[in-house]
Amino acid sequence: MSERKSKNKFKNFCIENSLRYEIDDCGNPISPSRVRKFSPCDHLWWTGGSDEKIGVSVCRPTPATYSKVKKKLLALGCEVVQDGECEGNFFASEKAALGAAKLLRTTKRKFSEARAQRMRDFWAEKKQETA
Repeated sequence: MSERKSKNKFKNFCIENSLRYEIDDCGNPISPSRVRKFSPCDHLWWTGGSDEKIGVSVCRPTPATYSKVKKKLLALGCEVVQDGECEGNFFASEKAALGAAKLLRTTKRKFSEARAQRMRDFWAEKKQETA
């Protein structure tokens, strides 16, 4: 599988599962955490290969808090690739990556259909005002 197809597969995985999707500074796709204040580097990442693995990066301010998150990720089925005192990288299957996404809060916020309709109406009115 080419690199481009592999990146598109990760993008489609994020879209299908309502995960956040961004391109990092190196041009690689990631699914970052919404809670950047406490865990600025937590994210799912494209592994760059044709295998079915998805990378998970975790960073915490203290070894104790990292240890708690690490135990939860291992229970989900993630495997340790790099392990430090306060940060680590894991590989996960797509199923385990969905659990990790919920844990790291990389999922998009879901709105009720009523709220989504109110937002669409609001932006339609704004568009008409500026036209």
